[in-house]
Amino acid sequence: MSNNLNKNIIVQDVMIPLGNFPVVKKDTILKEAIETMGSSNLGIISVVDNKDTLLGIITDGDLRRKLLKVQKPLAFFLVDDVIDHCIKEPLTILLEVKLTDALKIMEDNE
Repeated sequence: MSNNLNKNIIVQDVMIPLGNFPVVKKDTILKEAIETMGSSNLGIISVVDNKDTLLGIITDGDLRRKLLKVQKPLAFFLVDDVIDHCIKEPLTILLEVKLTDALKIMEDNE
C-alpha cells in the first residue's frame, strides 16, 4: 500500500458488502449460527438485536471456548449463551475513511 494510488482507496472499496456478511439474531439457536458462520468461510459472525443493532461479534474461538467450558447438548445453546465471550464493543469505522487511516487505527488497537 505504499504507492500514491492506494492512498485514495476508502474502506468501502475493500470491505465485504453488508449483505454478504454473516449475521444472526441474539436468540438464534447456536447450531444455526455455526452453520451460518461456516457457510461464509469467514470464521466470524455478527450478533444483532431485532432492530439490527450490533450487539457483538462471535468468532470460531469464542464458540470453541464456550463449548469446551459448558457441558450441555449443542441443541440447548442459543447465541446469547456465548455472547458473554464475544467482543461486545467492536471497533468500527466509517465507510468513507481512507484505508491507510483504517489500517493505522487497526495497528494502534492491535
